[in-house]
Amino acid sequence: IARLGGFFTLTAVMLLAPCFAGLGPRRLPLSTPPTRAGIAMVHQHSTLVGSMSVEENLCFGDPRSGLLFDPKRAGRRLAELSRRFGLEVPLGARADDLSVGQRQRAEILRALDRGARLLILDEPTAVLTPQEAEDLFVIMRELTNKGVSIIFITHKLKEVLAIADRITV
Repeated sequence: IARLGGFFTLTAVMLLAPCFAGLGPRRLPLSTPPTRAGIAMVHQHSTLVGSMSVEENLCFGDPRSGLLFDPKRAGRRLAELSRRFGLEVPLGARADDLSVGQRQRAEILRALDRGARLLILDEPTAVLTPQEAEDLFVIMRELTNKGVSIIFITHKLKEVLAIADRITV
């Protein structure tokens, strides 16, 4: 609960299908990058570079690329991940040409490509149409069915009740 301008706002955080169940707490040095620990965050607003293709965006800054970037290999890897998780994203399209929902799926795809097993989705439905939000929920269920845990942060109680396995307020 946060106080904002004299009013209290409610933020719900939901954890869906914990893939870390049974592993117990793990200690990581503070210097450990979250991505190395299998944790990624998808922010409310897209971080894609509009003038670049989706494929270029998803590979941009990937530590695996090194000096010798192989776009064909990266494209095959991303297309396979896209199929595997049901994240339909036109990899060759410019990011500026995507809908908000497609941009979000591209961001999720980037996180999965970098090995995320725990996704933190920060108010992902705030800028989506009702249909795009429903599509996102289908994708979230597919991800959790395939072993990806999701922390879903939202202010919308209706969404919490519709999708959450567990709720923390």
